[in-house]
Amino acid sequence: MKFFKFVSIANRSISIFEKIIPIIIVIMLIIICFVFRKKVIENDNNRNIKRLLFYMFVVTFILDYIFTYSQFGVHIDNLPLELCSLGAICSMIALKNNNLKIIYFLEVIFLPAAFMAMVAPVTGGSYKYLQYYLFMINHGLTIFIPSYYIFAEKILPNVKQIFVSILILIVVAIVMCIFNTIFKTSYMFISLVKNPFSVGIIGSLGEPPLYIIKLTILGITILSLWGAVLLIIKYIINKIDDKNKKVSQII
Repeated sequence: MKFFKFVSIANRSISIFEKIIPIIIVIMLIIICFVFRKKVIENDNNRNIKRLLFYMFVVTFILDYIFTYSQFGVHIDNLPLELCSLGAICSMIALKNNNLKIIYFLEVIFLPAAFMAMVAPVTGGSYKYLQYYLFMINHGLTIFIPSYYIFAEKILPNVKQIFVSILILIVVAIVMCIFNTIFKTSYMFISLVKNPFSVGIIGSLGEPPLYIIKLTILGITILSLWGAVLLIIKYIINKIDDKNKKVSQII
């Protein structure tokens, strides 16, 4: 059936509504978690929500690669090594063991990466195809899960943890750059061979070696700004908590 056919996402157009609607749904879910966070983090509710998110992610992630490999086979250029695929794997691990280092890494690195992927010009094909739904659900979960930890459980990184997360990403990027250069792949869009994009912001960065330098500066700048936003969110949440404690003590 045509619905199950997977093709390169560059070969399908997507409307503005197909991009915006999933983002709106994710934002609404995040707002609900924040507004009803006390109810959400009750032991049974928290445990059940994480269990549901975990199994949803496992099913959609596996289905995505089952359909990809069944139609294109397993190749060196379609392994789960994209940044958002690594984010999906880390999200599933975090849901199972609540590892703080992984949670911080999700919040600092994978949350903005998944968001940018969802608002990119081409994001997984039309709603007429299963590929679109798997793409949006996987990336939506990669945004929602760290947001859940931020707004429901109030787990946020400090300056040191933000710095360490960015440093780890740089190390991973160096490894992927070497891998891409050897095997002529384009994971994480970084390679010493050529710029994998000819258009868009990344395409405008030119060719290696300047491309690598510009991409690194751009990435560090974006993540540093996002890290500052996380620190502001942490400050605001702490202020709200302090205010609520004072009110409860007065009552």
